Amino acid sequence: MSEIGSLKVWRGGEHRFALPIGPMRALEKARDAGPNWIMSRLISGQWFIDDVYEVIRLGLIGGGLDEKEARKLADENVGYQHYYEHVPLATEILKNALMGEADDPVGELVPGEGDAMTRSPEAKRGGRPSTRGQGSQASRRGT
Repeated sequence: MSEIGSLKVWRGGEHRFALPIGPMRALEKARDAGPNWIMSRLISGQWFIDDVYEVIRLGLIGGGLDEKEARKLADENVGYQHYYEHVPLATEILKNALMGEADDPVGELVPGEGDAMTRSPEAKRGGRPSTRGQGSQASRRGT
């Protein structure tokens, strides 16, 4: 089984962070808000300290740490002070969970059935899905 999440270096060391469905649901419950709402707060600078703390703590759990070790790391590092320094990490953890990793482009080889590797349908067509027949009004100047 492959490791999930992305490896990040932060004040607490080098760890994997991920928010699969279980930790994501725990985040929603802990913050009484959906992930997009929390992301909006992080990006806009209107975050609560527990938005940052819980994303990092639960990201550590989703990345493979047990709950006790994740809480200890979050307490020792996010709870230390200098709270703003952890906002970019929390934002990246949540962004990766919602939108995927930036270095995981469409068309990359993905596991197929058995040991075979196959390309995504978009890659087989040469990239993005077709938009033929969906021209925009902006492209029809002078008509």
